[in-house]
Amino acid sequence: MPVKFTKNDSNDLTIIDIIGDVTLEDIFDAVQQYEKSGLSKYEIYNFQNYTGPHLGFEELRNVSTIIPNIASTRPQGSKTALLWSESDPVGFGISRQVIALLEVKNVHFEMNVFYSMNEALVWIGIVP
Repeated sequence: MPVKFTKNDSNDLTIIDIIGDVTLEDIFDAVQQYEKSGLSKYEIYNFQNYTGPHLGFEELRNVSTIIPNIASTRPQGSKTALLWSESDPVGFGISRQVIALLEVKNVHFEMNVFYSMNEALVWIGIVP
């Protein structure tokens, strides 16, 4: 499966690995499965092994519409990190755009984007 999630209940952390050339629909399908298992307070969406196309304007708009609906079910104080490979600065930049769109919509959890898993874990508050 090109999208898989791993839950660590002791840290209330879920890592969602996006692998290969997957679609936005594949990602949302996997997130729906993850939601059914119970949302974690902390999430890392790991795009470091993603090889698909980048989001266009319409997909950005869809993401910024869907995430606020999911956000309403997240625990207070939740954080989501988006993790990209250093060889993909476009993915990193698009993630920053998504975060900016969500800030306008007053999503109640924090989001940030990183190149390093260790940096993401520290930001979340977990010592690697």
